[in-house]
Amino acid sequence: MSEQKPMVPPIEVTTAQFPELIRGLKAFLRQKNIDNAIQSISKLESDGNRFRSMLLREKQPWLSAIAEFDRLTLRGSRPLPGNAITDEIYFLSYLGALLREVGGSLPAALADRFRARFLDLHGKSAPALMEWETAFFYKRHGFAIVWNDVNVKGAEFCATRGELAVEVECKQFKRGYLEELSDKPANDLAHAFLSALASASLSGTVELRVGKVDLADTARLCEEFAALAKGWKPGTVDTKAGADSTIKGTLFVLGEGPLQTTQEADAEAAKKPHHARSFSRGFRSSSGKHEAIVVWLSGPRLPVDNLFSHMLEVLSGAAQEQLQKGRPGVLVVEIEGFEDAKIFRDQKAFSYISGQIFSKADHIASIIWRCGVHAERTDSGFVLVHDAFRIKNPQCRFPEAEGLPGLDIVREDESA
Repeated sequence: MSEQKPMVPPIEVTTAQFPELIRGLKAFLRQKNIDNAIQSISKLESDGNRFRSMLLREKQPWLSAIAEFDRLTLRGSRPLPGNAITDEIYFLSYLGALLREVGGSLPAALADRFRARFLDLHGKSAPALMEWETAFFYKRHGFAIVWNDVNVKGAEFCATRGELAVEVECKQFKRGYLEELSDKPANDLAHAFLSALASASLSGTVELRVGKVDLADTARLCEEFAALAKGWKPGTVDTKAGADSTIKGTLFVLGEGPLQTTQEADAEAAKKPHHARSFSRGFRSSSGKHEAIVVWLSGPRLPVDNLFSHMLEVLSGAAQEQLQKGRPGVLVVEIEGFEDAKIFRDQKAFSYISGQIFSKADHIASIIWRCGVHAERTDSGFVLVHDAFRIKNPQCRFPEAEGLPGLDIVREDESA
């Protein structure tokens, strides 16, 4: 076990570069496409369910960031004020920086597909971002990137440095794969539950666990919340709802609870139990005070072995069908929501999956299990670092692949 130090420094972007990067990104996405996507979001948000809006912004972060940039700069008529740069603007600038580095290597048809993916409302932008990040990593390490044809089944791209050419395939797995409570009913439940509490002039933090039986009819459970909340008083609540759901928490008279600021509400939402989703909503009480309600929502989950079986099936297929056997191949794998690469080292399932793939695919040089990219702000902008755990294939038939870089911070296990 060893730790590989970065061969090159992480990407650095200064705030002075933000406007140029964002304008370049807007030009790539094209204003007509942006306007069409904004209109689609407006239609989806017309029912007033703000939790659907929260979900849309998770799956499609770029549009709200573009709107924020246009607002701050009056659509480019004034400089971007440095003291008003939001997290969204930072993230948008990051995508613009990646575009600057990898955009020139994209074939026209593939560029069109990336435009559609980055403006998609259903989560397709996340794996697209991962592909750009990975391509940029190899470019920083001196590799030339050649993307595969959009209509040909294969790896994302081939990275070439001197005599070494490696096929790279990216796979991203959603953390919610095991969730039986899908996005739409989760948003509907949160919307109904928080509205019921507000109507009863109550605030606080409440944990709502939806049972397996109630999952079949969440609309009925939504209707029940209003009647239940009318009977609640400030203090502890611990009761059943529906057939097998539970509600636990602490309630306050609206305007007299502890969550008087956005920061307090965000901190409370972040305390959610593992596997739960957090929803919050702010109100103004009759006395004029601001108050927030926070709900931690969870539902039934499939056994974790289902995810491991799913990953093994998908990655085995990718190794055999998408990575050419005449070249060394690398699988780059990300699991949404994982923030510490040590889990890939400590959880034996990842070594087991890797070993199973290696035993049947000696052209695979390594599997890189990676976390999401983390932005580390500096006084002048930000840097970004990948954190990942690489498992090498001791049976790889391409000795030249031994010199392949991992990601920026890689803990290696060469015994797999």
